[in-house]
Amino acid sequence: MLGGGYVYGSVWFYLEWLHAFHTSLCLDFGNPAIFALSYSAAPHSTYPAQINEANNGYAYIRKFLPFGSHGINICIAGDSAGAALAMMVVHGLLRTKASNFAPQNLPSQVLLISPWLSLNPSLAAVTDSDFVTMTGLRACAKAYAPSSDGHSINEDASVMRKLSHDWPDRFDVLGEQPQQQSPVSGPASRPVFHIWYGTNETLHNEIAAACKALRQKGWTVQTIVEGAPDKAIHVWPVAAFYLSRKQGRRLESVRMLSSLLYRGYNDLPAQESRDGCGSGEDGSI
Repeated sequence: MLGGGYVYGSVWFYLEWLHAFHTSLCLDFGNPAIFALSYSAAPHSTYPAQINEANNGYAYIRKFLPFGSHGINICIAGDSAGAALAMMVVHGLLRTKASNFAPQNLPSQVLLISPWLSLNPSLAAVTDSDFVTMTGLRACAKAYAPSSDGHSINEDASVMRKLSHDWPDRFDVLGEQPQQQSPVSGPASRPVFHIWYGTNETLHNEIAAACKALRQKGWTVQTIVEGAPDKAIHVWPVAAFYLSRKQGRRLESVRMLSSLLYRGYNDLPAQESRDGCGSGEDGSI
């Protein structure tokens, strides 16, 4: 799902990147398909319209796949605001109390690129290199999720609010015993959360806090923390494709993400990335 602060952008802007990503996926998977959701933009449509559209998109995919309604072959992904929508879809699936709920309805993997998880970040970092600013974030947040009086932000639309209030433990959802939790492999570990972010991002403290919260609830989180000064900004794996002059540099992040999903799908150990992605704590590379 596309980013753009819920306000800007179009799925058509991502078309060339998606084509390159699909080509890379074909090197690892037999017959991959990408479903790109074009959701309504704020302020013409506001919360929760975008989440409802994302939920409908995921339900469509589950019905469309020849594997039935099982999500074992699905990865839900997004960058920035789109990553937050992906998390909201997963949250809705985890909170489902319907009698037909089954773990197989969950996606096998969740790929988040620089997720914007708090509409009004309290842990925002001061950085001179990132193009994302607190002023811009607040303007987009107010357009997307205005409060009832229209003067502030509805924090109920924030993923961080869900993580701190009602995001379920893996034990509650999958029925595992606490001692069975992490590290695990196979379907019992799913969904696996792959989260990319850069150390020079305005949002990097918020993203790190979200990773910690997910791990504390027993979920498997693989973080990819980019530290190279020229790559550690917001949504670089997407931006690099459009900004880099050399072909190899344009495709570097695309190939990294594709390989990451392949290894996650096949329960292979993570490989340490090059060019500034050093080893981190708790499953980060």
